Amino acid sequence: MKMIDIHSHCYPKEFVNKVLSLGPPFEVGRDAKGRKNLFYKGARVWTITDAMGDVEGRLEALENFGICHQILSAAVPFPFFLPEQEGYDLIRSINDAMCNVCDSYSRHFSAIACLPLTSVDNSLRELERAVDKLGMKGVIIGTNVCGKPLDSEEFLPLFAELNRRQIPVFLHPVTPAEVGLMKDYSLVSLIGFMFETTLAVSRMVLSGLLDRFPNLTMVLAHMGGTILHLWERIDRGHSVYPDAARVVSAPPSEYFKRFYFDVTCYDDISLNAALKRIGPERLLFGTDFPHPIGNLKRTKEIYDKLDWDAKTKQSIFFENARR
Repeated sequence: MKMIDIHSHCYPKEFVNKVLSLGPPFEVGRDAKGRKNLFYKGARVWTITDAMGDVEGRLEALENFGICHQILSAAVPFPFFLPEQEGYDLIRSINDAMCNVCDSYSRHFSAIACLPLTSVDNSLRELERAVDKLGMKGVIIGTNVCGKPLDSEEFLPLFAELNRRQIPVFLHPVTPAEVGLMKDYSLVSLIGFMFETTLAVSRMVLSGLLDRFPNLTMVLAHMGGTILHLWERIDRGHSVYPDAARVVSAPPSEYFKRFYFDVTCYDDISLNAALKRIGPERLLFGTDFPHPIGNLKRTKEIYDKLDWDAKTKQSIFFENARR
């Protein structure tokens, strides 16, 4: 069976070197396995793996797993930590580098663009360049921008353009603005990222952002964080707490149904629950490769447990992304 992986990351060498050279509040250290890790305010947020820049090794891994095509993106750590112009230049170079990989291996890779979200004007410029000139297939945006929520007024022109052009948007978590009690045990990666997506999506819905921009096409990473699990709680809260309903009158779940969800969750029970909740039409296959948690061998073991019929698998693993 053919598979398209819509959640896979690529980190050009220039970007990795820039991240490793950062000063406080970032630090670089090694874990017990000897891998380099990036820490933010004492919390581990990123592990550097050899596969991040090894295209030939990536191709071998994809062949072994049965993935025919990957959508590449650069995510955590999003380069919002740099001065505006320096961050803009770095993001342009990231997008150029990913497109060079795609041009060399067009049968295997496509890419979506990173945007310099600390400047909406620069983001609009890069959106036009990336999609119209470089041929990138969409954009990836983080769940907050230096602590600012995505429903902030300043980001409305960007969402207006994404809505007008119906460009696919991949919403990926970033490091929470405050890591606090998540500094230990890699909790930022384990649960912080999931809460980030849940919070961003809830704010976009309850603020009326999706009413203003009904043609947004948005894919949520990691199966939407905890949205699918909190579905009824958020609906019920919307019906009993006036503040939750002061902008939108429809139940939040009516908006949740408009999102797409990647199935990067590593758990067959959760995957079956997602399928039951929203059906196969809104689910897309993803791996989070080449992060350590996106281990392809262990991921395959999970999918081998699924008793989905052939039509369902074809939709989730291939057809939904191809459309």
